[in-house]
Amino acid sequence: MEMQHLKAFVSVAEHGSITRAAEVLFSSQPAVSAQVKALEDDLGVVLFRRTGRGMVLTAEGQALLPRARRTLSDASGMVREAQRLRGEATGVLRVGVNHCGYDLRVAAISQRLVERFEAMELELVDGNSGGLTRLVIEEKVDVAFVEGDAADERLVDSPIGASRLGIIGPAKWRDDLTDSGWARLEEFPWVFQGPDCSYAQLMDRLSAEHGLSVRKQYRAEQFGAVHGLVAQGLAMSIADLDEAEPLVESGRVFVCGGYRYAMPVRLIALRARREEPAIAAFVEAALSIHGAGATGTGRRKARRVAGSTD
Repeated sequence: MEMQHLKAFVSVAEHGSITRAAEVLFSSQPAVSAQVKALEDDLGVVLFRRTGRGMVLTAEGQALLPRARRTLSDASGMVREAQRLRGEATGVLRVGVNHCGYDLRVAAISQRLVERFEAMELELVDGNSGGLTRLVIEEKVDVAFVEGDAADERLVDSPIGASRLGIIGPAKWRDDLTDSGWARLEEFPWVFQGPDCSYAQLMDRLSAEHGLSVRKQYRAEQFGAVHGLVAQGLAMSIADLDEAEPLVESGRVFVCGGYRYAMPVRLIALRARREEPAIAAFVEAALSIHGAGATGTGRRKARRVAGSTD
């Protein structure tokens, strides 16, 4: 039984398709099929059933999948421990990059890291804060930039800075919301990326504090789409004020007065893996670029958002 066979088994199980598994593994479909078949022969059981909806695990496959994942994780852990003992930063470092307006300076950090450790490769993974946090905990991402508080005790975080957030709405609603209180905000539809979005979570906390029931009528995958729905006059949202600046200046969006928030931006990693050479080197480079213990508010542009009073 070879590790490559286990990787093929786990990948097909996760994606439900040999075609997709081959793409993820940078392999061919016949090779992945052969690896799964070889593993089935070694184990003496059938792991998958072919159906019209793809590859479905058999009862035996479902029972063996967790052990296969643990075996792969243990093997990766052994490699990482050997690297730690050698004090080397090598291999592929998976870096989660959050969709936020704060300038994470990933290019500068990456350049510094690669100049110091030529054998290291960096893989950038996009996502929102909640999703990236889960990927770090699941060890599918090694280190990640996220917004909000890192409340999970399994994580260790390094402060990078803070984003400037505010509530934005369509220009046509400006008069309705001028000098209005919190209760007025629940009369309008809202748009967010989804429950994993740190801005949606902030709105949940604010709603609970003020006894509101905000109607999250729309959901969009990217902040650009969120801002677009606001600009089209369909919803309100919380936005990074620097990201929303072009729409504010165009007059299509306005920033509600009095609602300003600083959202912490942090670099997180698993506490148990924080001292691995590659992760430690990335965190060191990030803190050096941003300034250790940074607490300042990031800017994409030197100009401030029109109408901002913070």
